[in-house]
Amino acid sequence: MSDFDSILDYVRKIPPGKTMSYGDVAKALDTSALAVGVALKTCPLDTPWWRVTKGGGLLHPDLDMDLRCTQVVLLQREGVPVTMRVPQKWRRKP
Repeated sequence: MSDFDSILDYVRKIPPGKTMSYGDVAKALDTSALAVGVALKTCPLDTPWWRVTKGGGLLHPDLDMDLRCTQVVLLQREGVPVTMRVPQKWRRKP
């Protein structure tokens, strides 16, 4: 299984209503946060990319406004209150 596939499989296991940072996913898989970002940038539709945030629960500033709004809506539908940061309570550790 490639790093790409491993990353996507791991992200698919983040439960609804929880988030993880790029770094947390990377640490769990012994890869880099950059590799996680690259995998999620081109991920298939069945991958819950919106559950992955920057460290500290911050939404990624490089997402265009449409994707950022989509991420906020999807997280809120899962019960995650989003302002500019996902609270610690809703973050999942590896």
